[in-house]
Amino acid sequence: MGLLCVPLQTDIAQKVPAIMSSTSRQTSPRPTSKKTAASSRAKKIAPVAEAAPEPEITVVETIAEIAEPVVNPFLTDMVCAFDRAWYEREYPDVAAAGFDAATHYRETGYREGRQPNRFFNSNDYRAANPDLQEYDGDLFLHFIFYGIQEGRRLR
Repeated sequence: MGLLCVPLQTDIAQKVPAIMSSTSRQTSPRPTSKKTAASSRAKKIAPVAEAAPEPEITVVETIAEIAEPVVNPFLTDMVCAFDRAWYEREYPDVAAAGFDAATHYRETGYREGRQPNRFFNSNDYRAANPDLQEYDGDLFLHFIFYGIQEGRRLR
């Protein structure tokens, strides 16, 4: 379990007078001295201020660690491939009409709610990504061109 720690708020008004009355604080004008060419070109160094007191830390809430999901390294390749044979088996009306499966999906199939392969389901993808509820384009292409790079979930 990881811990989320935040500093407690302290009464800054109580600390300001102590800082302002510090002995290291310059309260009188500096004595004037002759400046030489070398000293006027030298960098001026600011006086070092006293360190501010460390704020107290308290545990506000504990946060459970999130396990990394196990991902099939071949899943992306399987999801991103249009499966012509599967599409024709799944949608025999397309093959019976003599349409090319890929062309049919690209032009009308995705609008009809047809899936490009057995691994990608546009309804699941839309449900897992609520910002795509109003998206009217091809969700399969959205996943290929944007979803993978953005780390979007399929389900």
